[in-house]
Amino acid sequence: MSAMFDNYSAAAGMGKGEEGCGPPVIPVIGPASIIPERDTAEFSVAEYREKAHVLRLCGRWSEAVEAARKAISLDPLDPCGRNLLVNILLDRGEYSDVVRESATWLELQPYNTGALEALAKAHWYRSEIDNALRVMSRLLHLSPYEPNYRFQRGVLYQYKGAWGLAMDDFLAVLSGRCAEELRNRTQEAVTSLEHWQLRLIAMLIVESYQFRMEFLIDAEEAVRGRGFRLTEAGIAVLRFLPYGNQFGTDAQSSFYRYE
Repeated sequence: MSAMFDNYSAAAGMGKGEEGCGPPVIPVIGPASIIPERDTAEFSVAEYREKAHVLRLCGRWSEAVEAARKAISLDPLDPCGRNLLVNILLDRGEYSDVVRESATWLELQPYNTGALEALAKAHWYRSEIDNALRVMSRLLHLSPYEPNYRFQRGVLYQYKGAWGLAMDDFLAVLSGRCAEELRNRTQEAVTSLEHWQLRLIAMLIVESYQFRMEFLIDAEEAVRGRGFRLTEAGIAVLRFLPYGNQFGTDAQSSFYRYE
């Protein structure tokens, strides 16, 4: 499941993130020149951040974490230093530490989206879907028109099995303004999720007498009552379902994948 955040965040970003906290412009240097030859007591916050970033690029994780923590110790409210620290910890797979650091960050800056994004990622990587959903909903409360957050909450709802809520979020992304790449990914998600729901509905018609009777009386109301959410095209397909499965035999074949 972590591939969704890895691939999608690399392509479009989780959201707006921290303003002005991007990687510093650093010349190509060798490992020997990473640490300036002077008393470390003279290092500034910005220099510790730069040092942590270079050590991160070199794969010297423990030293990178130490440098980032020193930057934070000099300025506990510096969002760039804290953003760097949680991302280094995410790179290392230390998700419990990310949760703790994000919680500390949010105590100081309760509305910081960088802290919430890191916390959502950590919960996702730990397969804590409910916790990740709570964080994503909080991000959407702070930035209700951010399509990346809405798409990713739809992904989380889909993995939770809340098909209708997932479809609502995906359709909301398509109804607003967003980057072309995100629009294409969302349309793919809608198509795949609808195919998956139609497959489940077809199985319910065969396996559940009660649902079959409800479906014959009012198909749309029956599927809505079970938590499904279809597009107009999907609703039009419903009339074919009682006459056989039109969607293949592999129940997982059309599930949207992020690898």
